[in-house]
Amino acid sequence: MIIGHIAKAIGKEKYHPYLDKISQICLNMLSEHFEMNEAVWTYFKDIAATIGQEILPLLESLTKLALKSCMSEEGIRRTYKKQEFSLDSDSDKEVEKTDVRTAFIDEKASAL
Repeated sequence: MIIGHIAKAIGKEKYHPYLDKISQICLNMLSEHFEMNEAVWTYFKDIAATIGQEILPLLESLTKLALKSCMSEEGIRRTYKKQEFSLDSDSDKEVEKTDVRTAFIDEKASAL
């Protein structure tokens, strides 16, 4: 996200007045806009590099969201093989095909 690059370019002191407001907007975007997640994670990476330990107040929220992202199966679609009827309740569905959106993988990599 370009805002993180701008923060790095202008430095911690000049960016500090905008930190809380923009970081809160970005945190909200992680929850609401899947398409923006990779860019938002890049923003937080850039901000952490720029402000150092001042990122600590955001760390708990970021860690929870990163774990949620890593555990999420949003973006994964499984197709199952058709099975004959069975009274065996333990029979598992056999996966025939799994499709994963590339953006989904990129977002997980950025979260890590």
